[in-house]
Amino acid sequence: MTLLWITGGFLIGLIVFLALGIYIGFRAMKRKTESPAERRADDAWGQANVRDATPATDRNENLRNREAVAREERREAQTRERQQTNHDTQF
Repeated sequence: MTLLWITGGFLIGLIVFLALGIYIGFRAMKRKTESPAERRADDAWGQANVRDATPATDRNENLRNREAVAREERREAQTRERQQTNHDTQF
């Protein structure tokens, strides 16, 4: 049974490896047939896509949210500190 699992795992790994190799090979062949201008345009489009994945408004909103959370945490820490100080002075 163990040998069956090992053989099956090996075959599945081999199939995945070959499929990935074929995919990468076809992409490389496609890229070779492109003109340098097309290649540059593709690269620029890919980089623009990465930048556009999180628009500036979302980044700014995330930053504001993080700042608001940090302010709230500071307030809570100050409140706990005051409560501890008040508790210490009472006894």
